[in-house]
Amino acid sequence: MNAPLYIDPCQETNSGGKYSQYFVDFSKFPVYFNTPKEACDTYNGLGLSKKIHFKKYNIKRNENDFVTGFTLCCHKKNIKNKAMGNVDENGNPIEGGDCPVMVKFAWDLQRQCYVRVCSPVMKHNHKPEIKNRLMMTNSTVRNEVKCLVKAGLSSATIASIMSHKYQTTFQYGFIYQQARRIKFGNLHDRDISDAEKIICMLEELKAQDPDTDWLCEYEKDGYPHDLNKIIVMTGKMKRFYLKYHDVVFMDATYKTNKHDMALTIFSGVNCDGRNTVLGYALVKKETAESYKWLLSNLVKLSGVEPGVILTDFDPSMCHGIERIFRNTTHLLCQWHMMCNFKRHFFYLRKKRSGAAKILHQKIIDTIFCRTPKEFHENQEIIFSSDDLLDPQKMGYLRKMFSIKEKWAAAFTPALFHAGTHTISRAESVNSQVKSKVFRRSSLCDIFKLMNDIIEKCIKKSVLDRTQCKEKHQIHHPLLKSIYENYSSFAYNHMMYQYMLSHSLIVKKIRSDGDECSHSGQYMVKDVDDREKYTVEIFESPNPQVGLTINCKCKFRVTQRLYCAHILATMNACQIKTCEKFEPEDRWLDKLDNFLPEPDKTIKAIRNGEDTKKEKHENSQELLNSQIKKEESFQPLEDEDDLD
Repeated sequence: MNAPLYIDPCQETNSGGKYSQYFVDFSKFPVYFNTPKEACDTYNGLGLSKKIHFKKYNIKRNENDFVTGFTLCCHKKNIKNKAMGNVDENGNPIEGGDCPVMVKFAWDLQRQCYVRVCSPVMKHNHKPEIKNRLMMTNSTVRNEVKCLVKAGLSSATIASIMSHKYQTTFQYGFIYQQARRIKFGNLHDRDISDAEKIICMLEELKAQDPDTDWLCEYEKDGYPHDLNKIIVMTGKMKRFYLKYHDVVFMDATYKTNKHDMALTIFSGVNCDGRNTVLGYALVKKETAESYKWLLSNLVKLSGVEPGVILTDFDPSMCHGIERIFRNTTHLLCQWHMMCNFKRHFFYLRKKRSGAAKILHQKIIDTIFCRTPKEFHENQEIIFSSDDLLDPQKMGYLRKMFSIKEKWAAAFTPALFHAGTHTISRAESVNSQVKSKVFRRSSLCDIFKLMNDIIEKCIKKSVLDRTQCKEKHQIHHPLLKSIYENYSSFAYNHMMYQYMLSHSLIVKKIRSDGDECSHSGQYMVKDVDDREKYTVEIFESPNPQVGLTINCKCKFRVTQRLYCAHILATMNACQIKTCEKFEPEDRWLDKLDNFLPEPDKTIKAIRNGEDTKKEKHENSQELLNSQIKKEESFQPLEDEDDLD
């Protein structure tokens, strides 16, 4: 190994300054190159023994954007003391300040290559050295590390060998990262083919399940390697979406893949109260146009709009929803609204005035007021506090209060939203995703993870259903009927409502049939709050269903379950089964709601065609067959609920 050729700073030189100039002879380096990159890599490779490092500088191009000339300069040029040049105030050279070392190249038409055109400047104004991070970018060093990795040496051994060879300290972390790149493939090559890989995986899945569908869009001149946005709905996701599109949670999460694409997940609530993925999308830019494309294609793939969609207060997302969906009710997450209010009016809590702290609490309370009267009282107090709120804050509040139907509990529309007004369920799915993928994950990793999440949800629901249905012994005929026909999640909610029904008084105010008929109108009075509710029982227009029972209370409308008023009316009428009423299909304990493709034997079991003993045996066979089918999948490690 050649010793570095430079003048020792203690020796006398002609510079006469505080620091001596260091001379490194590289005049015998090659002079002909085909590309600027080749010239830079060659000079850096040969300069390792002399501890010098070059970078491209002053690149000249013609009108056709062809490089006609360039300069290789010292890596410390224009890094320090650029304004002062090479000398200080007294005219003495500055060590490391705008190093003058350079060598120029120009394109030779006759030789058809780049040629060194003049004598290089070889006097440094700093001691030659190459930092560790520059060592690892050197192609010669990387090739040597690659050979040592393929030889099976550890990262620590490689770092020791390279440090001894080049008389410098190679950090273990840099060697380790380089070794990982070599072992697991070039990251740049993987980036290029990642889009093609996920398309191939989707095509394979579509061959197995024709319901699988996706739509994608590439960057300009980026086909087929550079995806701009993609939306995916596997067959199971699409079938679940058609069952549970009445309430959809939409949220975006970040830092889940190496392409820096935002992951947007559409999730819902299945009949067992568990979170289920209904679809997902990846977009590079979260703009209004991107979300309009995404939402329009969601409808295109599924054929139906969501009933209710809950999101956070993302302006681009909200703009896309308002423009694309015509028959969908858009609600904003109350938790995110509370965070926004706290962030905008945090200064009120810092003031010593008690009125400011009370005003801050009134602003937060507007989100959770139960009645419009209480909301308007708080609103009057807020807008009368001109001394504590500046015009900008007042304008923000007026803007938010103009869309109070989207976030205020007092003005929530009388629509089904599964009893939730936050996107905590979507955040739960996001946490499952973020625990398994990270910033270096590929699109294929996300695709596999989404399939694992939905398979885990199905498996958990089937197992719980088979186990729970054989544990409880219920003697009340009405509750037993509800327990046998509805899922455990729905039964638990209705059981609580049944407990509340004991404090209600029921009186029949109108009869629509004979004395033995239950059809008519009932008035239900609450002993505690003295409020009155009306329950109606009437003949269903569907000839296959006997009666329809309905109540306009908030619980009944927003959750589509039997409320306390309906259960009190059933008890008063001595109704012993819920099967004579039109069922709430969304919450029924049917395998159609758990499994997208139920087996014919399963349908026969649920229709009551077998005896109780045969039911038990077939249920066990179903469970065993389902577990065997799922052995081909790789479920998530933790078995916690997705709730």
